Amino acid sequence: MPFKPVGSRLSWLSPKSVLYLPLKSDCTMKQMLLLTVFAVLVLISCRRPGAPEPLICSDRSVYQVLDTIKMNNCSKNFSKQRWILPDGSPSTLESVYYVAQNPGIYTFKLYVSDDDFVNEYETMYQIQVNP
Repeated sequence: MPFKPVGSRLSWLSPKSVLYLPLKSDCTMKQMLLLTVFAVLVLISCRRPGAPEPLICSDRSVYQVLDTIKMNNCSKNFSKQRWILPDGSPSTLESVYYVAQNPGIYTFKLYVSDDDFVNEYETMYQIQVNP
């Protein structure tokens, strides 16, 4: 929408209302631009209501080599899921099992979606595997 200066204020023109923003004489275009960018970032970062909330559950975070590791999808508001296991293999099961062959840190990634992975949300869970 266009705006036009009215004295020391900006008049935001809209068909139904007019919003007046007070301006100081030292207010620069750079400051106005930064404020606009900040407002846009705040709006973008807001999660819409009812959006999937990804969450991985596990009974523990430290295992031994050759233990069977079980990860559960405890997400909310999702219709589809997919996992990426530490070796890069995918799975679409609700719970996944993995046997670590070597000590180290293992990362499990979970992607949940509302419909057909149009809006996809990711989380990850790391575990420690000891010798």
